[in-house]
Amino acid sequence: MRSSVFLAVLLTLTTLGTGCRDTRDANGDELASLQVVTDSFWGSQDAATDQGEASVGVLSGNYSLLMALSEATVEEVEGTDGDGMAMGLRPPGSGLQGGHFVDDTRQPWPDCITEVEGGVSYAECEYGFSGEDGSISFMLDGAYNWSDQAADADLTYDLSVGSSDLSWEWMFHWGMDFAWTDTTVDGSFDVDYSYGVSLGGSPSLGGAVFSLSGSVTDLTADESCTLGPVAGVVDWTSALREGFNRLKREHVTIEWQGCGEATITM
Repeated sequence: MRSSVFLAVLLTLTTLGTGCRDTRDANGDELASLQVVTDSFWGSQDAATDQGEASVGVLSGNYSLLMALSEATVEEVEGTDGDGMAMGLRPPGSGLQGGHFVDDTRQPWPDCITEVEGGVSYAECEYGFSGEDGSISFMLDGAYNWSDQAADADLTYDLSVGSSDLSWEWMFHWGMDFAWTDTTVDGSFDVDYSYGVSLGGSPSLGGAVFSLSGSVTDLTADESCTLGPVAGVVDWTSALREGFNRLKREHVTIEWQGCGEATITM
C-alpha cells in the first residue's frame, strides 16, 4: 500500500528551488501551531519512560500542522489541533480510540514488539477489528531508539477503514534524528503522508500525497518563556499533490527572534 501509493509520486519530485521568497512575522495561530511542533521535538527525548508509545502518538500529529503551515493559510492552521492522526486515530499505545470502531480501553501491544536497552522495534505489528458496520486494520513498522541526549526513529503507519461500499487507506511515515543539550535541540526530520478513498471497489476517487524533509538548528529553550523557543531555525521543503491537482512545492523557514516572536520565510 505504501509503496504503490507513495513511491510513484516521489519519483516525480525534483529539488525545491528557493526562487523569490518573502519574510513576514508569524501570527498568533501560527505561533501556537509551531509551539506544538517544537514541543514534540523536545518531547522525543522522553521516550524511555514508556518505550516510545506516547512519543509516537505525539509525533504522528505533526504532519497535519506542518502541512497547514506549508500551505500558509490561517484557516487551515486554526482547524488543526495537532492532537493526533487523521480521523482522530492514534497508535495502539493510546487504544486506537476515535472513529467509533474501537472503544477507549487501552489495547496491549502485540508480541511483534522487541524491546532492547534504549530502543524498541515494531515488526509489522498489526491490529484489526471488524463489526457489522465495517472493519479497521492498523499496522506499525520500524524502530525508535533513544539515549539521554539523542533519539532517532524510522516509523511507518498503515491504516485502512472499510465497509461494503467505501474503503479508505492512509499511510504516514515519520523519520527523525535529534540531539539535545540542556537548552538546545538540533537534527533532522522527514514526513511522508498519503491517503486514498474508493467506492465499491472502484479505483480511487480522491486522495493526497504529502512529502516533507526538514532540519532543526540551535532550537533554544528558556525556562522563562512558555511560548516556545527563544532562538533557532526550523527549515523544511515540502511537496503536496491533492487528487489530480498540480504538484505544489514549498520551502519554509521559521526563525525565532525571541520569546513568542518568529519570522516565516516562504
